[in-house]
Amino acid sequence: MKKYFVILFISLFFSCKTDKKTEDSSKRDSKKEIFNDSLYVLNKNFKVGDVRRYGIYPDSTFGNIHPKTKISKFQTVLNIAENHGVELFFPKGYYGRGLFLESKKNIKINFDNAEFNTITISAARDSIIKKSENIRFKGTVISYGGLAITKAIDVLIDNVYIKTNLRKNVSRSRGCHIYAGAENITIKYLYVDDLGSGSK
Repeated sequence: MKKYFVILFISLFFSCKTDKKTEDSSKRDSKKEIFNDSLYVLNKNFKVGDVRRYGIYPDSTFGNIHPKTKISKFQTVLNIAENHGVELFFPKGYYGRGLFLESKKNIKINFDNAEFNTITISAARDSIIKKSENIRFKGTVISYGGLAITKAIDVLIDNVYIKTNLRKNVSRSRGCHIYAGAENITIKYLYVDDLGSGSK
């Protein structure tokens, strides 16, 4: 009789613990913030994270200021990525400006041969302390002015092409520069073509 009582007690004890664990995990999951991007959406035809959803298009003359956030559309999407863990997607085409990541953390961007005037990953000009950190570029990105990395930690880039195109950028490519304060920088494939200044 004692034997059956002990077995019954043990099985009840573990089943109660299991139920409590399940209850605790469901409480945690319900507390997780679900990102609602309705404040930022300008074109619902594109998926969450696709920059066209927020008014950024390649080869376009659309204005740079986001009508809802009142800051630049590029800064808006970078804030979405940093604050909400959204992976951004830049489709193929020329964006007619530089891509500047200044004092940004935990940014993931997927590029499909997206083209920019220049690419800079650094601390903001007014901050000597807050470095850019944990930056991930997937796919292929093209720069017509160069790539500069300074005051940045843990940067991983899949493929970057640096080229000169004087129709798309007023100066010739300056190549790739990794300056002081850069730590743990990985570029899997770097192609630099036709850089310099002055005449051909």
